[in-house]
Amino acid sequence: MSHQREPAPPGNVVVTNPGSLRWKRTMAEALEGAGLLRAYVTTLASTPALEDRVARVLPSGLGEKARRYLRLRNVPEGVRPEHVERVAQPSTFVEAAVLRASPSPAIHARVADRTARWFDRAAAKALRPGDRVVVLPAGAALAGIRAARRIGAVSVLDYTTAHHTTTLELTREEHRLRPDYAATLPLAYFDERRHARMDVEIAEADRILVLSSYARDTFVERGVSAEKLEITPLGVDLEMFSPGEPAPEDPDRPFRVLFAGQISQYKGISYLVEAFEQAGIPNSELVFLGRPIGPTDAWLSRPNVRLLPPVPIYEMPDIYRSADVYVLPSLFEGFPQTAIMAMACGLPSIMSAHTFGSDVLRDGEDGFVVPIRDPGAIAERLLELHADPERRRAMGRAARTRAEDFSWARYGERIVEVSRRLGA
Repeated sequence: MSHQREPAPPGNVVVTNPGSLRWKRTMAEALEGAGLLRAYVTTLASTPALEDRVARVLPSGLGEKARRYLRLRNVPEGVRPEHVERVAQPSTFVEAAVLRASPSPAIHARVADRTARWFDRAAAKALRPGDRVVVLPAGAALAGIRAARRIGAVSVLDYTTAHHTTTLELTREEHRLRPDYAATLPLAYFDERRHARMDVEIAEADRILVLSSYARDTFVERGVSAEKLEITPLGVDLEMFSPGEPAPEDPDRPFRVLFAGQISQYKGISYLVEAFEQAGIPNSELVFLGRPIGPTDAWLSRPNVRLLPPVPIYEMPDIYRSADVYVLPSLFEGFPQTAIMAMACGLPSIMSAHTFGSDVLRDGEDGFVVPIRDPGAIAERLLELHADPERRRAMGRAARTRAEDFSWARYGERIVEVSRRLGA
C-alpha cells in the first residue's frame, strides 16, 4: 500500500524571513494549515538531523552553540519541504561571524544593513507568477515589493517597531538628553541611505503590518493612511511561559526588579536605574537580562544592579519566575516579546506608553502604563507593588489571564484573516 504524501494545496502567499524572526515561522505555519502558503523563503531552515550533524563535527562547547543557533532558524512545524526555499544562505553566517568578532555597534549596523539587502534581492527572485500576497520584512523589502508589483501580487510590509523617523528622532533626543548613555544607542543603524530606502518601502508597499496602536499612530503622524495599516500583535508560548508553582515566603529574599531584552538607552535603561534608586527599597535588586549595547559603566556600576547574560529561551521562564516585577520603560517598541513573556509567567509589569502597554495592560489591574522618561512614575509604582505583596500577586494572576489572549495560535489566525482579505 502506497503511503505517498498528498500533493500540497495550491497556496498563493509567500512569507520571507531573513533570519531568526520567531513570528515569521508562526506566520508560515498558520498559512500552511489554512492551505494558503506557496513558499517560505529564508536563509537557513534547519532540521533536527542537520543540528545533530553539525553538533557531532564541532567541539562540544561550539557544537552546542551551533545547535542553539540553528534551532532558532528551524523549518516551521508542519510546513511541507517543497514549500521551503533557502536563499542567500551565506549572509546569515557573515552576520553571525561579525557579531562574534566585533563589539562595535556601528559595524554591526552596517553589516546587518548589507546582509538585509542581500537577502531582499535573493528573496525577490523567488517570487512566481500566480503569487497573490507577499509578506516582506521592513528594511529587506524593496526589491521584493517591486517584484510583487510586476506579477500583480499584494505586497505586505512587516514592520516590527514604530516608524523609523520617530525612532530616529527619539534616539537623537537621547544623545542630547543623556550623553552618558549615548554610546549604548544604535544611532549608526539609521544611516541616510537606509532611512531613505525605508521611506520608499513604506510608500510603495500595499499594506503594512504593525504590532500595536502606538506603532500605528507613529505612521499616521507621518502621513501614512490608516487604511494601509493592519495591527497584528504577536504571541507567546503559553506552555513554556507560565507562572509555575508559588514560591514559599522567604523574608530574606530580595525584592527583584527585572528587565529583559537588548540593554540599550532606547529601552530607557537610565530611567529604570534612576527609578530603582529613587524607590530606595530595602533588600532589593535590579536585574538586567540580555546583551548590552556599548559600555556598561553608566549603569552596571550602581549598587544592587546585576547583569545576567543572554540565555536560551527555555531558561528564561525560571528567571521571570524569580522576579517580583518586570519593567520596560522603552522609548519606542512594537510588541516586545520579553514583556508578554513576563505577563505569561505571572509578573505584574510596568511599561511605557510607547510599547504595547496601552493595548494589552489594564492599568492598575495587571500592570501599569507610565510616560516615557519618567523615573518618578516608575519609582512610585515599584513602591506600591513592594508595599502590598497580596496586590502584587493578584496583579500577576491577572497578567497571566491577559497574556492568554495573545497565543501564537491567535496571531496565526489574524495573519490568515488579513491574507484572505487581501486576496489569498
